[in-house]
Amino acid sequence: MSPRVTVVMLCYNKSELSLRCLTSLEVCQQGDEPFDLIVVDNGSSDDTPHLLSRLEGAHTIRIDDNIGFGPANNVGAAEAETEYILFLSNDVVLLPGWLEPLVRAMDEDPTIGAVQPMFLYPDGRVNDAGGLTFADGECWNYGKGNPFPDTPALNTRRAPDYCTGACLLVRREAFEQVGGFDPRFAPVYYEDVDLSFAMREAGWKVMYEPTSKVVHDEGGTNGTDVSEGEKRYQVVNRPKFVEKWGHRLRQRPRLNPGLIEYWAHRGQGGYGPGEAGELNPDAAQAKERRGLHILISDTLVPMPDRNGMHPRSIAMIEELRAQGHSVVLFSVNSLWHERYAPPLQRLGVIVFAGRPDLQVADPTTNEIYGQLHRPRLPWILNNYAFDTAILTVWENAEMFSDVVRKASPQTTVVVDTIDVHWLRIEREATLKGDAEAKLHALELKRREKEQYRLADRVVAINEQDRKVIHAELPEVRQVVLPTVHEPVDPGPAYDDRDTIVFVGNFLHPPNVDAIRWWIDEVGDELAQVLPGVRLRVIGDALDKQISSIPESLLDVAGWVPDLKSELHRARLSVAPLRFGAGLKTKVLESLGAGLPVVTTSIGAEGIDLDPSLLPIADDARAFAAEVASLYNDRDRWQRISTEGRQEVGRVYGIEAFRAALPAVVAPVRERSSRLMKVMGPAASNVVDLRQTEPNGELIGAIRRL
Repeated sequence: MSPRVTVVMLCYNKSELSLRCLTSLEVCQQGDEPFDLIVVDNGSSDDTPHLLSRLEGAHTIRIDDNIGFGPANNVGAAEAETEYILFLSNDVVLLPGWLEPLVRAMDEDPTIGAVQPMFLYPDGRVNDAGGLTFADGECWNYGKGNPFPDTPALNTRRAPDYCTGACLLVRREAFEQVGGFDPRFAPVYYEDVDLSFAMREAGWKVMYEPTSKVVHDEGGTNGTDVSEGEKRYQVVNRPKFVEKWGHRLRQRPRLNPGLIEYWAHRGQGGYGPGEAGELNPDAAQAKERRGLHILISDTLVPMPDRNGMHPRSIAMIEELRAQGHSVVLFSVNSLWHERYAPPLQRLGVIVFAGRPDLQVADPTTNEIYGQLHRPRLPWILNNYAFDTAILTVWENAEMFSDVVRKASPQTTVVVDTIDVHWLRIEREATLKGDAEAKLHALELKRREKEQYRLADRVVAINEQDRKVIHAELPEVRQVVLPTVHEPVDPGPAYDDRDTIVFVGNFLHPPNVDAIRWWIDEVGDELAQVLPGVRLRVIGDALDKQISSIPESLLDVAGWVPDLKSELHRARLSVAPLRFGAGLKTKVLESLGAGLPVVTTSIGAEGIDLDPSLLPIADDARAFAAEVASLYNDRDRWQRISTEGRQEVGRVYGIEAFRAALPAVVAPVRERSSRLMKVMGPAASNVVDLRQTEPNGELIGAIRRL
């Protein structure tokens, strides 16, 4: 495979560092993204030329005099012919797997112009997780000195204000478009900051990619004392940078350690994941375009292939990020965290999960706050200053709404119902004739209603649930946010399908009851009219709920990695639900794939489609008869397959979801213009009453305004 990356390694004296860097390049190249190597000797006066004369497999360039970091890298870049260029300082040591994540980030988003890894100190502490820049041109290495590289905020792909040039992958097209490193910052310092600003000005993004890690012996080449040697140019070049970029810096606050977390993960209105520049304060809608800080609290990190409602959770997060909002996910449970958190982190979502093995340091003091558990939520609230907190299901609201209100009283509290739990539990108790369960349902209903009553806003999943809540609590503000179901490939024709499927998570009681009803009644009835056809059951944990599964009636597949292929094998989907509430995603998912569904009145409840597209039967014999009839009727099957798929896309496609989402997250409370007196001009676009250090005197004064 031809290399897509050219590594331009810059050497200036310190031959021992160059040897170490080259050795790490060789060791880490095995199995990683291949690259070409150009080594630029920028006027070294030690034995660096002798070292490079022995180097094989690289193109070396000798510059007689030190012309500076930026100009020397420009010389090396001019020789590169690959899609990407990786600038590498000789005081960096590469770690296994360092390059591929950087390239992957570029490949995933063609608007990214530059991306940097996480830099670590030799002792394992964080050196740099993406630079921040403030109104006077002062820069801050986010995460610097943090002893815990696994800290959630540091493991989130995000758009820093600038990428550090010591190990920097650039898209050659973007680099050439902005003219490379600006020589006015020679010999060294601020040229990488300037490059990032120039790329954003040209419409490119700059990114930090935490899954790539390298070791940076900071100061190994130029030292750390800004009063002497080349390090002094860090001070000398700052006014040059301010002069060039003052029109952008004016939109930023001055450095305040209490604002670091907010500023690093600020909502970047209108630019989506990775932001493409600061807001124009003269734009007519600048204030409206400012991204929000949004907290989502859920029981689990969303698992879209294991939970029917979790694709909606993912769609919500993706759309919030695409609209330029900052998102933090607080998950009570750490189940499958390592599998499902990384895709969210690549979207720029900070994921806090209940991992008892992971400690987190306060980013301003590096003091260990403690292990990840429920009491940490106030710390998260104080450091990220949320506009809106979406608490998923009422039980989460019961646990955390008071915490949110006390720690961040101006945060809008939204309860996302998913379904009306009390209705589901009441129906279950009625179905089973369980008097004790009915009393329990009444108590749960009281508690659930109390959370809706206290919320600033309640989200229902369909109009049916909204009406149920309104009948009990007419004073509650409600919005409807449906599930998202984009039509997918309809798959094989009728004659090439032969199974009947039921898809469900069997930790959810309605699904367990549906299978028991099938075993006890429906299956035998179906065998009379459609002999030899078993129900293929797909989903987690059925064996934990039913000890004896009759193989003559059921083919239990369990969880499958590719549900689409299962739906394409099936001729019918069934949803024999006898109680429940909300929207039955299994029904819409099947119809969206062109697979007709037979269900019950409960299964069809709240689905806003033509009734002729959703056959319904509520007793075992009628259900079995409807299944057999549709299974054997090619013309009817084809009509439902075609029209049902189209209707699902029209009613439940992403556009409908996207249109409803702003009403879910909009803050209820007005921002105070008096903050301008404290924070200055940047406040209107960047900072509000809650976005300062909660333990300082300043925040107390602001909150008393």
